[in-house]
Amino acid sequence: MVLELSLYSLPGARPLEIRLNGRPVQTLPIPAGISPRRYVTAPLGLPAGPSLIELSAPEGGVSPQALGAGEDTRPLSFSIHHARLREVME
Repeated sequence: MVLELSLYSLPGARPLEIRLNGRPVQTLPIPAGISPRRYVTAPLGLPAGPSLIELSAPEGGVSPQALGAGEDTRPLSFSIHHARLREVME
């Protein structure tokens, strides 16, 4: 299985860390931009049964308020438009 993502970074470039069941599996460099770009991870090697996939910004986010773009104080890092798991045929 691979994870397909369509996203962009808010407001500048930052890494996206992907963890599987608490273990780091890949870090993607996400450039600055305002249009979503498509990313596909390396095969994840999902074990049988339930799994937890986490997406995080190790450097944290920035609030719109800090950027002078409104009163929203929530730290934002990525705008994710699409995420799905896809089986890879070997």
